[in-house]
Amino acid sequence: MKILRRVAGPGSAQTAREFAELGIAVAADGYFGFWFDEADPRWPALVEWRARQGRFAEPLSTTVFSKAELKTAQWLEFATDWQWGYPQPDEGDFGYLNVTYDDSGACGKCKVGLRQVAPFQFVGEPTWGRRSVLQLNWVFDELFVTPELWETVFRPVGVGAREVHNTKGKTLSTVVQLVVEDRVDLDMDGFEFHTCEVCGTKKYTVISRGFHPKPVTEPWGAMCRSNQWFGSGGRAFQGLIASRDVYEAIEAAKAKGARFIPCAS
Repeated sequence: MKILRRVAGPGSAQTAREFAELGIAVAADGYFGFWFDEADPRWPALVEWRARQGRFAEPLSTTVFSKAELKTAQWLEFATDWQWGYPQPDEGDFGYLNVTYDDSGACGKCKVGLRQVAPFQFVGEPTWGRRSVLQLNWVFDELFVTPELWETVFRPVGVGAREVHNTKGKTLSTVVQLVVEDRVDLDMDGFEFHTCEVCGTKKYTVISRGFHPKPVTEPWGAMCRSNQWFGSGGRAFQGLIASRDVYEAIEAAKAKGARFIPCAS
């Protein structure tokens, strides 16, 4: 496991010289950004450089896991490495909320309590390229896959699918939404959270360092969603958890677009 930290800023001749002394090449103009292993002995020098720039907030972090850590995990958080488009209609005004969900029991601020009652709407067929798994911007607890991947990986393990429409109500042929209804509690002891001042729901800080929290009890199905919520402000979403069988099937299918984070053992 490697924890990477984000280093970014405006280029200058002085910055280029300072970084060159550390064996790091950046342009002397424009804007640069890169991920750096915090275990590297040069990391403290980069922290000092950030401080000289007035950057005292914790830099963004991400975790890269070894193949062994991924293959031996019993359960893994399942997300994607890209978001394609925005839910429709009226993306500028979040019009999809009233079209896709029943919000009668939802919090007016963080939207906890939304209940999906209609298919998601896309602007059109996704531009998949070589990928076959996606998420939408703003919607971080739903996964969309190609029908072929659903038939190969998810249908055999009991994960259902829901059709996806365009804004004219036509069913799209190259994408389906995975239906994940089972719930599980995660072991969130020690993790930071904020409480929504409107509904009182705990929303845990999005985890970017280390393993994902483990399920407290063994999930029933191949996929489930957490009872706990993640996010801040008006953003709230549940974690999606998949079994090792799902991970191995996606690896065997060589499906692109999926991103997995092993749960703690």
